[in-house]
Amino acid sequence: MPKTAEKREKNIGWDGKTLREMLTDSREVFEETGRYAGVKSLGLKEEDPLKYERLFSRLRGMMVASRETALRVSASPIVRELGELCFALYSPEGDSIVLSTGIIVHVHTMSMAIKWMIENDYETAPKIQPGDIFGNNDPLIGDAHTADVQTLTPIFYDDEVIGWVGAVTHVMDCGGVDAGGLPVMTINRFGDGLYLSCEKVGMDWTLRRDYEIRCDRNIRNPIFWHLDEKARLSGSQISHDALRGIIDEFGVDY
Repeated sequence: MPKTAEKREKNIGWDGKTLREMLTDSREVFEETGRYAGVKSLGLKEEDPLKYERLFSRLRGMMVASRETALRVSASPIVRELGELCFALYSPEGDSIVLSTGIIVHVHTMSMAIKWMIENDYETAPKIQPGDIFGNNDPLIGDAHTADVQTLTPIFYDDEVIGWVGAVTHVMDCGGVDAGGLPVMTINRFGDGLYLSCEKVGMDWTLRRDYEIRCDRNIRNPIFWHLDEKARLSGSQISHDALRGIIDEFGVDY
């Protein structure tokens, strides 16, 4: 068996664990200690506060740069003029690390979506691999309404997931019972429009063609949907590339 194929069959969490095991461990430690990961003090910050703040600034700047670039990719007035978008960096278990400016309420909604995928064992099927693109706008999974469309992409380092990049925009039209991004005539969720329930919409940083066609046939003016999609993907790729440089400088363990 080729070496790459052999590695991909292994668990993608840290130290040979699955992501679901990591999430379970994280929750148990929090319940036992009342502290995230059981941490009582920020040792790295106390040891070298300037280095710690420099890393945080790099991560924060990475997310803000992703958002500012995405603003100029999308032609949607809601995104470009009102700034209805946000980017955030998450731990492998889906906990937020740093976020950009923008609609910051979605820091938690995207966290819930990542954890939902982990809880539903996406690592086994449909699998979580480098370059995968997951889409979500399901309010029952972790969103506000169907007009807020999320793009979630895993970050790999040496065949392990070291985090996620989440991006969200408020789209112009979501295919609801009436036009626009806020359907008001619907009396139940079946009139809310096109639903993406943490769906794998792309692989190798490429959107599936059947997914694009489904969007074309379910949205009144799909050009804005597609432009927002390109904006979220562009920003996500900027974050992925920037993070590689940060890891080269600080080391993945730090």
